[in-house]
Amino acid sequence: MPFNRSEPHRFPWIRVAALGIAMATLAGCSLVPRYERPELPLQMLTAATARGQASVSSLTLLSEEETELLDSLDRSGQLKHLTVQALEYNRDYRVATLRVEQARAEYGIANASRLPAIQATGTLERQAFNDRSLDDKFGQRSSIASVGINDFEIDFFERIKALSKAAQHQYLATESGQRAARKALISEVAQRFLLMRAEAARQENTDALLEHRKEQADLAKRQVDSGALSREALAAVMRLRAQAQQQSREATLQLATARNALEWVTGYKSPVKINSVVLDARDQGEGEATWLTNLDSTKLLERFDVHAAEEQLKANNASIGAARAAFFPSISLSTSAGVASEHLHDLFSGGTGTWLFVPQINIPLFDGGRIQANLDVALARKDIGVANYEKVVQNAFRDMVDGFAERDALMHRIRSQSALNDLALDQLDIRKAQAALGDASKLDELTAQIQTIETGRALIDTQLAIQLNLLSLYRVLYGADASAIPS
Repeated sequence: MPFNRSEPHRFPWIRVAALGIAMATLAGCSLVPRYERPELPLQMLTAATARGQASVSSLTLLSEEETELLDSLDRSGQLKHLTVQALEYNRDYRVATLRVEQARAEYGIANASRLPAIQATGTLERQAFNDRSLDDKFGQRSSIASVGINDFEIDFFERIKALSKAAQHQYLATESGQRAARKALISEVAQRFLLMRAEAARQENTDALLEHRKEQADLAKRQVDSGALSREALAAVMRLRAQAQQQSREATLQLATARNALEWVTGYKSPVKINSVVLDARDQGEGEATWLTNLDSTKLLERFDVHAAEEQLKANNASIGAARAAFFPSISLSTSAGVASEHLHDLFSGGTGTWLFVPQINIPLFDGGRIQANLDVALARKDIGVANYEKVVQNAFRDMVDGFAERDALMHRIRSQSALNDLALDQLDIRKAQAALGDASKLDELTAQIQTIETGRALIDTQLAIQLNLLSLYRVLYGADASAIPS
C-alpha cells in the first residue's frame, strides 16, 4: 500500500518492523563453517590400527619413480609401500599440494578481472517526513530493479591481462614446486629406508662381533688359568670385549633412531618393521640404474626447480607490463538497464524502463613518483629472477658433476673393499681348515672371524654410500633437494 500523503502522521510501522525483523534474521545467518578440531594424524595410536585394520590407498607411484629409483634400491617392495604411505600421510607434502590449489584459485581471481561482472540489483527506497512541506520537497519513494556492469575497466593497455599472466606463471611455478616436493619426499623416504636397513645390518654385525669377543675372552681366561697367556694379554682381550658391548648398545640406539625417523616421514601410520638385511659380499651394492647411462646434460634443464625459476621469471616479466600500463589513462565503464517506479506494485508496469551509461577516464597527473617506483620495483624483481634462474642452472650442473665424481671414487672403493672382504673370507676358511686338522688354535680362528666381521662392516658403509650417491643423483636430476619440502 503506498504512503498516504493526506495522513502524514501515520507511518507504515508494521512494514518497517517486518523489514527490520527480516534484516535482523538475515544478519544472524553465519556462513562461517563449524570448527572441528582435526583428528590426530598418529594413525599408529588409534584403535583401528591396533586391531590390524589397514586402509587402502588410492595414490599410486609413477612408473619412472619405480624404475629409476625404488627398484634400484630395494627389490622387496617395502620401499614402494612406505613411499606411497608417505605421499598420502606426510603433512609437508600435503601443504605443498594445497598451495597449488591456492595458487590456482588466485590465478582464477586474476583472470576473472578481464571479464565484466554482471550483477542484478534491487533497490527499495522510502523516506517520509511528518511535516507535509518537507515531505513534498524531500520525501522519496522509489523501487528499482536492474541488471548491469559496475566499474569494468576496459583493458586498452593490457594492464589486467599482464596481471593475469603474472598470476598464471606464479601458479605454474607453484605447481613445479609441488612436483619437486614430491620427488624430495620420495628421496627422503628412500634415504631413511636405506639408513635404517644399514643400521639393521650394522646391529647384526656388532652382535656377531660381541659374541666372538665373548668367546675370545672365555678362551683367554682358560689360557690364563693354564699359564699359556699372561694377565696383561687377558686385560687387552677384556677391553676389546667391553668395546664390542658398547658398540652393540650404540648400534641398537642408532637403529631405533633410524626407525623413528622413517616413521616420522611416513606420517606415523603404523610402526615400521624392516628385517635386517644380510649383505652378500658378492653384491657390491652399486645400485646401477638405466637412467644413469648416457645421461644428457640438457636433461638438467627439465628439473622442476629450473621450471619453477623460469615461471617466476615470466611472472616478474609480466608484472613489468602492468607497471608500465599504469602510466597511461585507464577507462572504466558502468552501465545498467532495468525498471523503476514510485511504487513497488507498479515496478513491472509499462513505461517503467530505465538505463544507465557511465564511462569514466582516469589520467595520472601527479602521484609523488609512486608509479615510477612501482616500475622500478618490477624491473628489479625481473633482474633478481634472472639471477635466480642462472643460479639454479649453475647449481644443477655443479651438483651433477660432483655427484658423478663421488660415484667414480666410490666405485673404486667398493672394488677395493670387496677384494679385502674376499681375502678375509679366504683367510677364515683357511683358519677353519687348519683348526679342524689341529694346525691352528681356536684363538686364531676367532681372530679370523673377527677380521671378517670388521671388513664386512666397512663394506656395509661403502655399499650405503653408493646407494646414497644414487639417491643424490636422482635428486639432482629432478631438482628435488630437502629444501623443496616445506616445513
